[in-house]
Amino acid sequence: MPEGLRERKRRQTHERLEHAAVTLAVEEGVSAVTVDRVCETVMVSRSTFFNYFASLEHAIFGSPFTFDPARAEHVLSAHPDDLVLAALELIVESVQGGEPSLVGPQRVALFLREAGVGRPVIHAHAESRKRLARVLARWLDAHPDQARLPGVPSEREADMSVRLALAVGNALLRDASEYRGDFPLDLGDYATERARLATILGATGVT
Repeated sequence: MPEGLRERKRRQTHERLEHAAVTLAVEEGVSAVTVDRVCETVMVSRSTFFNYFASLEHAIFGSPFTFDPARAEHVLSAHPDDLVLAALELIVESVQGGEPSLVGPQRVALFLREAGVGRPVIHAHAESRKRLARVLARWLDAHPDQARLPGVPSEREADMSVRLALAVGNALLRDASEYRGDFPLDLGDYATERARLATILGATGVT
C-alpha cells in the first residue's frame, strides 16, 4: 500500500529529529545534545519530540544492534583465529541490518567511541555489547578448538574480544568529528592499530 501523506510527514519528522540528535552527538559530543537543541534545529516543540521518542538517549542511539546469526557464522568462520577482527566487522556490518537508516553509520561511530572498554552507561550500547558477546561465546562453544584462552569460560573470552574490538575500532576512527560515511575498515590500518595495542599491553611490566 502506498505511503499516505500523513504517514510520510510523520516519517520525515522522525528522520529529521533523529538526524539532528545524532549529528549533534557526533560533531559536539553526546553531553552537548539536549532536547531543546534538537527541537530548535528541526523547529518543533518539545511535546512533538516526545511524540516520537521516549527519551533523548533513544533519539541519539536508537535500539540496540542486532546480529544476524547466518552472517555472524560466516564472519566468524572467515576469521577463526582473530575474534577481535570478526567482532569489529560484525559491529560495522550491523548498520546494514534492520530498517534502513540515514544515521546508521554515524551510530556505529558513536558506539565505537562511547561504548569503550569500561561499563557502558547507555542502555543501547550495553545491550549491543552483550548481544555481540553472546554471539561470540556461542561460536566458541561450537568451536572449542578455536579458543585462544583454554580453560577460560567462553563468555569471558568473548567479552574480552568485544572490548578489544571497540578499542581498536575507536582508534581507527581517528577523528570522529569528521566521520560522515561508512566506517572505513581497512585491514592494513586494523593490523597496525592491533599491533600498537599489543605493544602497549606487552609493555605494562605485569608478569
